[in-house]
Amino acid sequence: MNKPDPILYDLPMLIAKNKTNLWQEHSTKTSTALMRFLKKHDLLIGVEPFDEQGKLKTNTIIKKSNLTPDGLELFKTAVDDWLASVDKTTAANKYQNVSRLEQGLAKIRENKNKEVDFIVYDVAVSLATNKINQLPEPIIQSSIALLVFLKQHQLLIGIEPFDKQGNLKTDTVIKKSNLTPDGLELFKTAVDDWLASVDKTTATNKYQNVSRLEQALAQIRESD
Repeated sequence: MNKPDPILYDLPMLIAKNKTNLWQEHSTKTSTALMRFLKKHDLLIGVEPFDEQGKLKTNTIIKKSNLTPDGLELFKTAVDDWLASVDKTTAANKYQNVSRLEQGLAKIRENKNKEVDFIVYDVAVSLATNKINQLPEPIIQSSIALLVFLKQHQLLIGIEPFDKQGNLKTDTVIKKSNLTPDGLELFKTAVDDWLASVDKTTATNKYQNVSRLEQALAQIRESD
């Protein structure tokens, strides 16, 4: 059974509510301000609400899966309140005034910082721990395969494990806060098992074989 992925912001539907020029302008400016805020603060996953010229794409839809945990919490606690305030005020700067969103996000992140943000995966520590028993190459290759998988499936938040040339950054540290909920669940249920299987096998494609990770992620995303 597929996990529900509700739509939280539907710009096409919003625009279609009223064909007047006044409404079209209002909904476009409001949506532009909101999307810029979400993008600026790295709250979006797998969606680009602006075209190459920086103009809002009018077919933009934001689903639950398109938001980081902080972004989802912001929608739960502050977005509707900000939208209502924009609708009510006649202030000239109402679209630029995102103070309610800023305050809401600051509170979310302040509360989050009080939680333990433990390290889930540390490339440098793995290299140092295994340097006596193992050459660094296997650790690097397994780390590359894992981090490529996490990137491809949009499980990372606010971290780039590769440099501009595509090489692994060996100081990469993945913390709890760097993972989406699905990414964290993957580490809990499958990553250690996959790493162990890579260590044990001599198959030539062992680093490319991420079927255990794929199966586990599919199960996570299909579960209620």
